[in-house]
Amino acid sequence: MMADQYTEVTKKGFGSRLGNSFVGILIGIVLIIGSIYVLFTNEGRVDISKIASSAAEISSEKLSTDGVLENKLVSSTGVLSSDQLLGDDLFLKPGRNIVLQRKVEMYSWVENTSSKSKKELGGSETTETTYTYSKKWTDSPKAAGEFRHPEGHENPERAHENADFKVATAKVGIYELDPSMASFPALSPLQLNEQKVNLSGDLKVASKKYLFSGKGTISAPQVGDLRISYISLPEGSKVTIFGKLAENSIMPYLDKDNNRIYRLFLGDRGMAIDELKGEYKTTIWLMRLIGFLMMWIGLGMIFEPLSVLLDILPMLGSVSRFMVGVITFLVSLAVSIVIIIVSMIVHNLLILLIVLAITAAVVVWQLTQRKKK
Repeated sequence: MMADQYTEVTKKGFGSRLGNSFVGILIGIVLIIGSIYVLFTNEGRVDISKIASSAAEISSEKLSTDGVLENKLVSSTGVLSSDQLLGDDLFLKPGRNIVLQRKVEMYSWVENTSSKSKKELGGSETTETTYTYSKKWTDSPKAAGEFRHPEGHENPERAHENADFKVATAKVGIYELDPSMASFPALSPLQLNEQKVNLSGDLKVASKKYLFSGKGTISAPQVGDLRISYISLPEGSKVTIFGKLAENSIMPYLDKDNNRIYRLFLGDRGMAIDELKGEYKTTIWLMRLIGFLMMWIGLGMIFEPLSVLLDILPMLGSVSRFMVGVITFLVSLAVSIVIIIVSMIVHNLLILLIVLAITAAVVVWQLTQRKKK
């Protein structure tokens, strides 16, 4: 045992492992069914960038006089502003912020776990688990009771919490929007100085990024010390908003399929649509990967009892796991591709009509050839 590191060794018998592997078959089946659902529904995901591309573009400097656009999807690019000042009611004085997030990190004990297992002759398995404790800044400190070895690793209760803030009213150019309902772009770090904050007690400005409170220093903290930072969307940012035109306001828009868009982007309309396209592609490929992994893991769990039986001779069990892993990888990849292609056809009316037309043409051709024969 080293300082702040503890190792535990557990042993699981062959019968227990075999029983758990059969339970794993049920979990594997659920994973496979879930993967089919994920892969199939993912291809029907709506590309919001296409909806945004259909929005009518209006000037943010004068009210639209086109009555046809009322209650329709529009986009407008302009300067984001508000009549209100926004702070956090604790440390940060009210300033020209539209959206604000406070992050409170505490220097805390954290637990890291690593395990390694060894198969033994006869099918049993020995697992060595190492718990390592170190100190670092975190905004989600754990109580000592949540640690495997709480003695000497006590974290005090955090004095302040993370918090989000938005102004009650805001505008893009002359158009009003509802900050409580809108989605905003990524926030940027807020530069701090003594003029922007309320200093009391041991609270001090430690850098342009952090406030610090505690018994140590920002470079040599003690457990329980706090560092506080902010990110914000400042007033004056050039943004593009998508939503429904409602007189002098832009509000949430729902299309006929209940797809919602009410969102602000940094930059112009073209940049906003490109960002939406990028998000769509990333999500599609991420969900494809997740669906494939669910199927691969599920198939592996179904065949796990075979590998456990062969673990009576550990080398045989290892070889079987490798072979099962390779075979199930190839099967999962092939099946996932088939599901994706079928889902693309089903969810795309044009592709579906083309496939049906080709199928009908092939059937007619075959019937014609049979009559000639």
